[in-house]
Amino acid sequence: MNENFKIIAVRSVTITFIGGLTGSLDVLYITKILKLESYLLGYLSAVQSAVILSIILFAGWLSDNWGRRRMFLLGTGLTLINPLIMAFAPSWEYVFLVYVIGAAGSSLTAPSLTALYISSMKKSERATKIAYVSSLTTIANAVTPPAGAFLIERMGGLSKMRVIYLIQFVATLIVWVYTMKLKDTEVLKTEKGKMLPEILLEIKDTINVLKENRALWWIWIFTIGSFAYGASSPYWILFAAEAYSSPYVVIGLLSTVYSVTNALTLIPVGRFSDRKGRIRAIKYLRPISYLSFAIFLIGYRFKLSFLYLIPLVVWGLRGIGSACSAPCQSAVNEVVPQEFLGRWQALRTFLVSIAGVPSGILGSLLWSINPCLPFLFTLLIEVAIRYPIVHFKLPETLT
Repeated sequence: MNENFKIIAVRSVTITFIGGLTGSLDVLYITKILKLESYLLGYLSAVQSAVILSIILFAGWLSDNWGRRRMFLLGTGLTLINPLIMAFAPSWEYVFLVYVIGAAGSSLTAPSLTALYISSMKKSERATKIAYVSSLTTIANAVTPPAGAFLIERMGGLSKMRVIYLIQFVATLIVWVYTMKLKDTEVLKTEKGKMLPEILLEIKDTINVLKENRALWWIWIFTIGSFAYGASSPYWILFAAEAYSSPYVVIGLLSTVYSVTNALTLIPVGRFSDRKGRIRAIKYLRPISYLSFAIFLIGYRFKLSFLYLIPLVVWGLRGIGSACSAPCQSAVNEVVPQEFLGRWQALRTFLVSIAGVPSGILGSLLWSINPCLPFLFTLLIEVAIRYPIVHFKLPETLT
């Protein structure tokens, strides 16, 4: 399965590079060029969650029973058309189509990708390998967006992003063809014609496995996290551009700063996690993310000559705080046997999507009242609910 690890790693880095070509300016393109009202971004997020909700459980079942490679190629192939839609969209209504297709594709892809990725690594080196791949993707994310933002500015502004989307289409098609080299992993042998009953039974089996491993709290972590972050996630770039008056190049540099701080932190955190424990690593890093929220909420109130640069500090702290992704990804996939990975991923995504629908709508309402409120809401939920669960309830999986 080492070949699968190589293919998935190359794809992750390449797709990150391709995605960065728009310079993190997609939200501005949607709101300024396609004329989407900013408060509707939350509703877009809600639509996305609703689509995922309607597909993900079936995708997990199909991943484990029909073939992980097939589902991965189907899901990633479906989203190939999105850059074309963005390139030729005459108005904001087409953005909804992009979100629906993207959500459907990610729903089909997520369970199979998790199973293919995790099964390609030994448990003893999993967090470190994930950290290495994450570091490479963050490096790619550091280089491309500022260059893309600079290029877009030199080309004449946001309207020229249509050319960039055409380039993305060609590049993602090439990557998709490359991933056809993936080898499938062993799937469960089940009878045909019992799809829905078997889905419900396997959900029950997965929950029973979580109970046996004292890991049901992970369900709460993902569900509450989706509800908290779904309210604010669509608005980070827009808030930086409007509240801090950050120019395009600075917007492009945000992901660079995030990526550099994240890359410098990921591998040491992965090694620490493999030696001292997954949950311990998560507990140490999460408060840094909370500090980034606090600065983002307060910084724009000061009349400073370098105000437009403050988002760079915020994204840098976010990068450090997000380095807990390697131990988190390891821990959450170590609480169930490998044959349950597809269904476990599907169950998590299903619950996250349930919370994401009202969260996106709530975020829109909060933004329309005061742009600070979505971020304040996320921070309060994180500090008051999620962090105590991480600290006191999550089981350590490193044994």
